[in-house]
Amino acid sequence: ALLYIITISVMDINVYSIITCLFFSILIVVAFIDIDTLEMDIRMLILIAVLAIPSAIFSDELTILQRVTGALYISVPFFLIGEISGAVMKKQTGEKIRGIELGDTILMAASGLLIGHKSIIVAAFTGIICAAIGGIISKAINGESKIPFGPYLSLGIVFGTLFGNRLTDWYVNMFIHY
Repeated sequence: ALLYIITISVMDINVYSIITCLFFSILIVVAFIDIDTLEMDIRMLILIAVLAIPSAIFSDELTILQRVTGALYISVPFFLIGEISGAVMKKQTGEKIRGIELGDTILMAASGLLIGHKSIIVAAFTGIICAAIGGIISKAINGESKIPFGPYLSLGIVFGTLFGNRLTDWYVNMFIHY
């Protein structure tokens, strides 16, 4: 409920904010499933991508190009990191262990399709920083080095959705003066 209130206060009440609230509800489910199983439910990830359709129809905030680039900017590097790390681990241990799992990659692609290129970059940066901090804490407390990435990415995605466009514009305008 608090997340809905924050969303409405940041975005006003409109079709896009309602879609965003649904999106955040799905992210909560994705995060808890990942915490519990270290897996992501592909149906939830598809549902996120499907939300991009009414968002594109009822909102003129993002162009199709911004949505497509949002889907690719982070998911392609995540995929490449996963494949390269999997190949390296297979060579070293005989077992293919991806550094970034496909579920995380698909989460970022589906979310990028919905929130666009600026927001997904902020989301990824925020999620990675949160995951690094969470990983350090987890390692210190219980010695575990494998942590679910999805909850941290979900947290970053919420932050990026709400503040990513403004943060990106502010950052770019610090260096480029019109």
